[in-house]
Amino acid sequence: MIGSGMVCQALPYHEGFGAKQIAWLVHSAVVGSVVAPLTLLGGPLMIRAACYTAGVVGGNIIRFFVEIFSLACCPMLGSGIVRISPPHFLARC
Repeated sequence: MIGSGMVCQALPYHEGFGAKQIAWLVHSAVVGSVVAPLTLLGGPLMIRAACYTAGVVGGNIIRFFVEIFSLACCPMLGSGIVRISPPHFLARC
């Protein structure tokens, strides 16, 4: 599954139907062949996986907004001066 995704990303895009579109179709088929048997295992496993995914994504979104808010809006050392520096993850780029 990872290999088919890498092949799909490595191919250059050209107008029209070509190798990249065929690679994308093959990758979609591979992903479908991995996910489809999971649905046969029953609802509880799929619901658990969906809850874990939602928890991870939601936690990352909340963490992002908390960091942005705390870096952009908090007074610096209680002096009332607002920080103007960019978030630390932008400064490392």
